[in-house]
Amino acid sequence: MADTSLLFLVLILLPPLALLLTLTILVRPRPVKIPIKGRHVFITGGSSGIGLALAHQAASEGARVSILARKADKLEEARNSIRLSTGIDVAVFSVDVRDSDAVQRAIDEADPIDILICNQGVFIPQELELQSLETVKFMIDVNLMGTFHLIKSALPNMKNRGDRRPASIAIMSSQAGQVGIYGYTAYSASKFGLRGLGEALQQEVIADNIHVSLIFPPDTETPGFLEETKTRPLLTSIIAASSGAMKADEVAKKALDGIKSGRFIVPCNLDGFLLSIATAGLSPQRSPLMAFIEVVSAGALRIGALFFQWNWYGSIARWHAQKTSAAGIGGIFRRRDGTINWSFSGLIGIASSTKAEIMSALTGIRIARDLSYQNIIIKRDSANTIKWLADPGSGPWALAHFLAEARDILSNLNAQLGWIPRELNSDADGLAKAGAHRDFLFSDSFLPT
Repeated sequence: MADTSLLFLVLILLPPLALLLTLTILVRPRPVKIPIKGRHVFITGGSSGIGLALAHQAASEGARVSILARKADKLEEARNSIRLSTGIDVAVFSVDVRDSDAVQRAIDEADPIDILICNQGVFIPQELELQSLETVKFMIDVNLMGTFHLIKSALPNMKNRGDRRPASIAIMSSQAGQVGIYGYTAYSASKFGLRGLGEALQQEVIADNIHVSLIFPPDTETPGFLEETKTRPLLTSIIAASSGAMKADEVAKKALDGIKSGRFIVPCNLDGFLLSIATAGLSPQRSPLMAFIEVVSAGALRIGALFFQWNWYGSIARWHAQKTSAAGIGGIFRRRDGTINWSFSGLIGIASSTKAEIMSALTGIRIARDLSYQNIIIKRDSANTIKWLADPGSGPWALAHFLAEARDILSNLNAQLGWIPRELNSDADGLAKAGAHRDFLFSDSFLPT
């Protein structure tokens, strides 16, 4: 009996062990460690957000750091911040990455580069039909062509460097560079392009002991992201909300760890890890264990990906059905005298969706802030929404960033929150009976003029 059990165990373990052994032989490039202490790390987009966090962390680990960005005043602020926190001075270069000649001059002026981190990026969300070609070109020029300018300028000296230890070219992409998202057509195109650049470039520079890393952060709490959330389409917010947002320091740590280990694909959170497996394709893989996980989980993750697509396309269909049927307006502000101050398209068709509830409420709250409203009342027929807006720490973790933003705005608006029975949330008379006539009102329902 014992011999039978042992044989059965061997038969179970043999196939996965054989696969792991095979993958250990197959994976290319081979594993590598890239030291940064005492080496020159050149970071673009280094005056704020992820770039500044990377500069802080690299300097604290003993690297010689240079940062490049457009605005000289922001660069000086960043330099002072790094000096204050680490005691290390950094070189700064005020350059627009769209200007290839200016990029070349900055690279030539800087010390020889050991680790180049192409972190610059802009994102302006909007449906392609509504977005100007000038805006599309701007994103592609900064995100994609700017990266070409940097690598093209730095590559000759990196190949001829005296220090023959492993070097790195790291490229900051985005989870929108792994999967297309509504409203990110141009942005996703500029970020998807970086993957093709990285995969081909790795083959060209591997003989020079230069290792390419592609970093795929989720939404990150940076000045640019906070501005972007104010303008992106509501449907974009609903689809993208499931990923949640990270802090810049957290992304920087994940990115720097990935660079030092020479990983080609560097995810930054669980969603990114799953995306990296689901989209592995023909990308390089240094880790036999990760290759094993990619192989055995590919089918299950494909099913998960199809579920997400089902969910997203369902939201899109309901959105368009709502627009077509003109069932109502998602949010509206009305003065006490009855005149309408502001309204915006809503999501009555998916009002039961948690994400839709929160994003609809947040959109109205942002409008109130942008129009400098005070003393507003927010009446919702979702008790959970009111609870989550009122109580810090409550609500779904995936929407924590959006709830925190809503609470912060509400604290400055002298806002009052209240629940309204769904049967009353259908017309102006019902809302009035619920006590919703103060200076300004935000509701989930259509209010006739």
